[in-house]
Amino acid sequence: MSRALMTLLGRPADKLLSIAFDDLEKATGTQAIDAKLVGDILHIAHTIIREMGLEGDATARELYHALRVHEDVLGESTRYAGLVVGGEVVSFHHDDVVTDNEESRRFEDRSLEHLQAALADQIVSRYKDWAAHPELLQKITKYIQVNKERKI
Repeated sequence: MSRALMTLLGRPADKLLSIAFDDLEKATGTQAIDAKLVGDILHIAHTIIREMGLEGDATARELYHALRVHEDVLGESTRYAGLVVGGEVVSFHHDDVVTDNEESRRFEDRSLEHLQAALADQIVSRYKDWAAHPELLQKITKYIQVNKERKI
């Protein structure tokens, strides 16, 4: 499940990130926190897709354009949600969609920065909540947030 999170973070081939997820799982007693988070993200995304009246077989491009039209369905609960469709990441973060609308961005130039920062925060928060000694996770969780610091 950490592969899906790595893809949403924009770092699908980052071996150190993969190791960080393995270390976090071990540090929290293999609670499958990554799998639970992916499940929550999928639930949020599919709820929004249904609210917009889309079919389950929508392409990434169709989903992206529907979100731009229906940005009002996005809010606090969708901040860390994204979906990988046909190898393309689509953000459900309201600020990414608003940025794309305001700047008239094309699908190929879509914003993912807010999603990636919010997802990194959510990952760190969930692992720290489960850790017996959250302070020991700081070095590992800092690596997850490394791109967030550079982008925003």
